[in-house]
Amino acid sequence: MKIIRKNLILPIFILLIFNLGYSQNEEINKKRYYVQSGIIKYKISGNTTGTEEIYFDNWGKREVQITKSITETTFFGIKNKQEEYTMNILDGDISYGIDLKKKTGVKTLNAGMTTISAMGNGKSPRTMGKEMLKQIGGEKIGDEEIMGKKCEVWKALGTKIWFWKGIPLKLSSNILGIERTLEAVELKTNVKIDDYRFKVPVDIKITDYTDSK
Repeated sequence: MKIIRKNLILPIFILLIFNLGYSQNEEINKKRYYVQSGIIKYKISGNTTGTEEIYFDNWGKREVQITKSITETTFFGIKNKQEEYTMNILDGDISYGIDLKKKTGVKTLNAGMTTISAMGNGKSPRTMGKEMLKQIGGEKIGDEEIMGKKCEVWKALGTKIWFWKGIPLKLSSNILGIERTLEAVELKTNVKIDDYRFKVPVDIKITDYTDSK
């Protein structure tokens, strides 16, 4: 259902803006995270239940996200159940979106960062991120601890995100009555991440859109 997809994409969009606006100086601003590498495992609760794992290195320039979840909703008395088993790989300017159930995926340019750069008109990511946050009503609402880590808590458009060193340790959204909470249950930082983590599985059929005309 399109409504469900919209409610999952919106927190991701907000997360991108938060990451852009979070850095404190130009050198750090070139990095997605303030940690060189890491492994984060999350539990998902609410209308969506399941797990998510993130592996990253090179300060977030390379990252893989694996999500396995079930979303259950009811609209006008009609129950809907949507299963997700996906892998998203970010490798510099290239990204892969993979459906592990269907064994298919797409290779694209990292459209989010490309769009932000084009809109920036020469402004630094930090400045652009802060301006976009203000435009959507985003604000820092406090500090809280997650897994013993002091996090900044930000809120915008029905979504709250807890950041530690630029890394989201918790995300909670309630959009059109659909609740979803993503919370870290395991965190390892500055660890070696094997290269195979960032490889597309051999049994996946990839459609390449990076050279579309």
